[in-house]
Amino acid sequence: MELLAVLVIIGVVFGITFYILRGTMATSLTQMNEAVNNQIYEAAKSYVIETNQQFNRSGYACVSLQELIDYGYVNNVDNPQQIIKITRNLETKVIEEIKYVEKCN
Repeated sequence: MELLAVLVIIGVVFGITFYILRGTMATSLTQMNEAVNNQIYEAAKSYVIETNQQFNRSGYACVSLQELIDYGYVNNVDNPQQIIKITRNLETKVIEEIKYVEKCN
């Protein structure tokens, strides 16, 4: 009986530990993905500014992750074919939005 009680206690402690670690790992993965996206967005912003990319009349320019890799702004990305759209205010010329898009149109 004592051995059975010890096994039950160990099982409960293991279950609680597993539940806590799973939540912590999920949170860490989310934070890591956000950090990677922020790094890519900043790289795209730097690339557009430093290479004097032309914005169209609607106020946006697009850059592929492959371009950022080719010019050394990022490395080791999962999908280098993704496109990033950088939108700026037409009057102030301040970049307002950076996001992934399917097509740049």
